[in-house]
Amino acid sequence: MKKKIVICVAIVVALVLFIPIPMRLKDGGSVVYQAVLYSVKDVHSLNPDMESGAHYKEGIVIKVLGVKIFDNVHDATSGDDLELDEEIENITVEYHGGGQIKKWSVSKELIDDMTEWVSDLDYKKVEFKDGESPADGEGQAVYSLEFSDGTKFAYYDCGPKHYIKMADTWYQVKNPKLPPAGKPV
Repeated sequence: MKKKIVICVAIVVALVLFIPIPMRLKDGGSVVYQAVLYSVKDVHSLNPDMESGAHYKEGIVIKVLGVKIFDNVHDATSGDDLELDEEIENITVEYHGGGQIKKWSVSKELIDDMTEWVSDLDYKKVEFKDGESPADGEGQAVYSLEFSDGTKFAYYDCGPKHYIKMADTWYQVKNPKLPPAGKPV
């Protein structure tokens, strides 16, 4: 009989210590899963430091016994970094894929489609460890795009996931769609 009571008490104590209670924060969308022994915070909060150019912060923070053991919270943007001038006169594309390299200028008929495609892109900043970026993989198709206003970026088609690389910063595309750049002439 005593053994059953001890087992029941142990189960109740384990439930209290390990089962998290979700708490939604009023900071833009963060959720904290809080248990007695640990907590996991899924951060999606408005960024009070707007000088960084980021609109919000996102990532995961894990604490065990109050000690932070994992934190990948970073500044993120809502995709406003790619703003083209009103009048784009030409766009140059360099395509790398399938063992081929092709370069062409987008036809005048497709320039409006391309600028609309850029304005519709939704992306978030991501970071990769050395040697693990999409540029380090194989089998991806890469569209290096250069617009007449000086905007330059590379669009990586890595199968189900697509990425943008601007300067040395990587972004994961939330609404992947290949650029309507036409074919080389």
